[in-house]
Amino acid sequence: MKSQIRKNMLGRRNNLPLEYIQKSGAAFYENLLKSGCLPSVNPMQKKLRQTEALGKILYPKPPLVMLYHSFRKEASTMTIKDRLLEKGFDLCLPVTFSGAGSQPDMQAYPITRKTRFAPDAFGVPTPLCQDVLPVDPSQISLIIVPGVAFDPQGNRLGFGKGFYDRFLPRAPQALKVALAYDFQLIHRLPREPWDIKMDYIITESRIISCI
Repeated sequence: MKSQIRKNMLGRRNNLPLEYIQKSGAAFYENLLKSGCLPSVNPMQKKLRQTEALGKILYPKPPLVMLYHSFRKEASTMTIKDRLLEKGFDLCLPVTFSGAGSQPDMQAYPITRKTRFAPDAFGVPTPLCQDVLPVDPSQISLIIVPGVAFDPQGNRLGFGKGFYDRFLPRAPQALKVALAYDFQLIHRLPREPWDIKMDYIITESRIISCI
């Protein structure tokens, strides 16, 4: 059942026109602001961003927001990323690792406006992080989560790799907010014991509380 839902949703998503994706990106940002999910920014954080011009790497401090880099017509995070950096938020993006052994197979790395990206093994634009330490998941205040389908109870269907199912338990304090197009919401998703529920789902037209 999950595989059929995933196939149908990805097919519908792939048919979205680029103009709609770009327009929706602005709507996702506006609804994120309206949702009240964003943490407050310490006024000093925006001032500290000025040191980036001096070539210094600042280790992020709470409140810290983790978001994904949208890819292949996913719900776009580009406007959110750019606007939050402008507002002085500390942001981090996920980086996945294959053959990680006993190490976590997904970690979050801080980004700035100067961060460079390169495609990972799945083709997803990923921050180059050779000279930067990963963030401590316990310091993340808000995680913006991708997915293929969701239901109003907060259940999520991902891409089947389990990266977020393994990462989210390491950040139990973080508010979990999913971005999705309206059509990605269905009445009820099948749920496994290891699935992590979302606290909010934000679409281009709605804000859904699952708490």
